[in-house]
Amino acid sequence: METTQGANIRAERVRYRLTQQELASELGLLRSTVVEVEQSKLEISQPEYVRWLTGINRLAAHKAEPRTPAECGAGN
Repeated sequence: METTQGANIRAERVRYRLTQQELASELGLLRSTVVEVEQSKLEISQPEYVRWLTGINRLAAHKAEPRTPAECGAGN
């Protein structure tokens, strides 16, 4: 079962068309750590959660427009 944090991180990463590797590199982590957090196999603290979302936003600033919820498969 996904935690809200893991699900939110994955949703934001997908929304901005970021790969797990891109996020891992931005945060100085292994891709496997991103996978474990997104799958809620590894929990992170609130300050760390904010750091991850900030990293996503930094990367997203260099990418094209975000996907709409429909493009992300919301509701499927």
